[in-house]
Amino acid sequence: LILKDRLSTTELLRRKNMMLHDYNCVLCNNMTEESLFHLLISCPFAEACWNQIGLHVNHQGDLLQCLDSFRRQLKVPLSSS
Repeated sequence: LILKDRLSTTELLRRKNMMLHDYNCVLCNNMTEESLFHLLISCPFAEACWNQIGLHVNHQGDLLQCLDSFRRQLKVPLSSS
């Protein structure tokens, strides 16, 4: 769902013209729209979760680069398929 931009964030719902009362992230008080990048990388709650399991959050680049950084930190090889 993440890789295909199918996770129903409020940003995606807004792009699909769904009217919501609020489009901000419910996990933090930053008044930031709940995008996929925010939800998984830049939200203070997400960053605290990643830090709790020992992963450093790299805010540089796009979502795929950040997820690849997590993979490298975990030393998970790329699949050959």
